[in-house]
Amino acid sequence: MAGAGASFVPWFPEITLSSEVVLIGLLPPLLYATAISTSLV
Repeated sequence: MAGAGASFVPWFPEITLSSEVVLIGLLPPLLYATAISTSLV
């Protein structure tokens, strides 16, 4: 909700992430957390 609200504020700075940061830093922890909480069945 905060990110969606901040996207409409005109003076809020634009944040850009490189693809390496997303693929190495953000995606693996999210996939791991999902794999741990997913049922094997």
